[in-house]
Amino acid sequence: MLKTPTFADVIELSQPGPDPCISLYLPFDPTPQGKRKAAIRVHNAVREAQQQLERDQHGLATALEELGDDAIERGHGQGLALFVNTRRAIAFNAAIRFKELERVGQRFALIPLLEAVGSQARFHLLALSPNHVQLHEGNAQGLTPVASSIPRNMGEALGEEYFIPHLGARPQSVSHGRTNRHGHRDDNEKDVQLMRFMRAVEEAVWEELKDSDAPLILACVDRNATAFASVCRLAHLIANHVSGNADHMTLAALHERAWPLMREVFAERDRQWVAESETALGTGRATTTWQGLASAVCEGRVDTLLIGREQEVWGGYDVTTGAIELHDERRDDSVELTEALVQLALQRGAYVASFPSGELPREVPPIALLRWDTPLPEDEPVEFTPDEKQLQAALRGTFPASDPPGTWAAPPRTS
Repeated sequence: MLKTPTFADVIELSQPGPDPCISLYLPFDPTPQGKRKAAIRVHNAVREAQQQLERDQHGLATALEELGDDAIERGHGQGLALFVNTRRAIAFNAAIRFKELERVGQRFALIPLLEAVGSQARFHLLALSPNHVQLHEGNAQGLTPVASSIPRNMGEALGEEYFIPHLGARPQSVSHGRTNRHGHRDDNEKDVQLMRFMRAVEEAVWEELKDSDAPLILACVDRNATAFASVCRLAHLIANHVSGNADHMTLAALHERAWPLMREVFAERDRQWVAESETALGTGRATTTWQGLASAVCEGRVDTLLIGREQEVWGGYDVTTGAIELHDERRDDSVELTEALVQLALQRGAYVASFPSGELPREVPPIALLRWDTPLPEDEPVEFTPDEKQLQAALRGTFPASDPPGTWAAPPRTS
């Protein structure tokens, strides 16, 4: 089975299950030559897995090979992610180019998959005119029309009201014994009808998107954008819109104009999240020490976890007590602490956001924003550690908008 990863998939893969778990990430090129290279990588990964597995577990390596062959045949993105244990064998097609990674352990390696989910940063686009209404779902790669109950045009939205014009006192004519009334609509009536159309569309859009956190952008003439915004109840309708008549725009043309606007929306959300972490430092509502982080995750107190994508730290972690031990180098009994804490945080309902290397200092542990404050001693000034001071300096910097945007492994919180 080959699918595009979602946050729900990350949550499912983070749940405790039978080990060993095999994770394999591959860069991918869907050309014949690229598929041959990917097949060689899968073959090498299978041999490596066999060396790490007990003899009676070699069936997992065989399952990895079969899954890889199928994913290579059907893959069409820039990366493949494969996961195998005795309970499941699942492959994902990603829009980002993974660095090659194979890991055999007690849990799946999910941090690269979080980045792939973030590259799918979703939004909705509503093409809106009296002649044509269509809802689309989009991401950095393109737009896809969404089947919905939204009226397809003004006639469908208003029914008979649209087709029966106002019968004004205009001249009448007689043809074949029948009196023909010449109807008309003045400008005021057209405005009233437009607003009724907008309310009808908004009602249907509300029912369709009221439970979604994905931002919504309009593609329409300026007048229609203003009218729709005046009646729209969705908090995530963005202020900017794709200006112009979208009736004859192709999906590619719509996406080309919409994505720069959406990219800035996602970049601004990244900046707000990072700013929130800076504000929380030293207030008792954030922690940047490994022991503080481990304890907070263990107790279910983490609301949001900010991690560096290439943060790799080995140590020991007791998930029942939160006790943590850092290892200077990888040992046979080591676990990758960032991965372990991310997965436990996901299991306990936290949001996880990952950032490119350089946006968060690698020397600093992941940043945890807490669901409630950790009390600070009264009358004791807050003393920042050198790492916290370094982190604050980095957070005050200006972060470039990424393309695709910074990774958001869960939808943004709503107020």
